[in-house]
Amino acid sequence: MTRRHNAVDFIGADPLSTADRLEALAADLRRLASGSFPAAADLSDAPVLREWGVMSRSCFALVGTVEGHPRIPDFRPAMTSEVFAIDKGKNWARTLNRYYRLEPRGSEGKQHG
Repeated sequence: MTRRHNAVDFIGADPLSTADRLEALAADLRRLASGSFPAAADLSDAPVLREWGVMSRSCFALVGTVEGHPRIPDFRPAMTSEVFAIDKGKNWARTLNRYYRLEPRGSEGKQHG
């Protein structure tokens, strides 16, 4: 069984493996937000990171002018969260936070139905 669908580009990632990792992260975040700490067994198996710091890193994202976003005013430049999938026809994309409808390039100001 293939894990890729011919009509969707998963940006080089295995979509089911990514979904499993994101579901595990979501479960951990819910537990932490509810006041539960990691179990001693979880931490005893965790690798040790020495002389650590926080940094920003690159990921694939989309940029463009947004319309209909819940928090960004219409017609403003925007950058999406990390992109996980784009359909081969370039009609939509799924980012970490939401789906986006992709307007064809060069169609600024045209109405689409």
